[in-house]
Amino acid sequence: MSPFVATITELSVTATQNAPDAPFTVTVTRNRSEWRENGTHRSTTDTVGEEAFDAPLPIVFAAVNDWLLDRFRAAVLPRSWKVDAHDGLTLSGEAVPATRPSAGPIPPSEQAESLPSSRLAGAATPAA
Repeated sequence: MSPFVATITELSVTATQNAPDAPFTVTVTRNRSEWRENGTHRSTTDTVGEEAFDAPLPIVFAAVNDWLLDRFRAAVLPRSWKVDAHDGLTLSGEAVPATRPSAGPIPPSEQAESLPSSRLAGAATPAA
C-alpha cells in the first residue's frame, strides 16, 4: 500500500453569555484528525481564537461571521447553531471554509438555500 496521511480538519464555534447584559465570548476550536495507511489515527484539538462581542444576539451572528471570514476564512453554517441555556446562554455552531464574494451580490445560481437573503443591519464591536 502506498504511504499516505488523510486529514480532516473541523472548526467549531461557541458563543457564551454568562449574564443577560454581559458580552458574548466567542471561541473557535479546531479538531484535526489524521489517519495513516497503517491504520494509526491521531486527533488534536486546539483553541485557535477567542473574541468578545458586546452586541445584541442578532448582531452577534453577523459579527462572528465577519470575524471568522477575516481571521480564518470561515463562516458558521446558519442552520448548525445549537442552543444550551443551562448555565447562561451557550450557542454552538459548525464553521466551514468560506470567502466573501469578490464583487456585487451572489448570483442566485450560487446561493445556498440555507443562507439568509439579507444581512442584519448594524455591526458589533469587539469588546476591549
